[in-house]
Amino acid sequence: MLTREEFNSIAEYALISFSDKESLEMMKDMSEVINFANKVKEAHTDLPTYKSRSISAEELRDDIPGECTPVDLLLSNSGGGEDGFFVIKRRGKNE
Repeated sequence: MLTREEFNSIAEYALISFSDKESLEMMKDMSEVINFANKVKEAHTDLPTYKSRSISAEELRDDIPGECTPVDLLLSNSGGGEDGFFVIKRRGKNE
């Protein structure tokens, strides 16, 4: 299980804060995800492994210019935006 110190360090790094009750619930959830990831990491598969290879610029397709989605439509999904930009609200214990 994730320790309180590890959890607090992760939360501080991510600029998020939780109440004591939320912290306990989130620590439990995060521990379950970590345990699951560890099980997946240990799984053996018979799938072949493939080596990556470099791709030259000549192998890529040419860009095909097209019509862009209107900015107003994109911003409508985020509450309208501000001056044509998405507004991201800073979150953290100092905010």
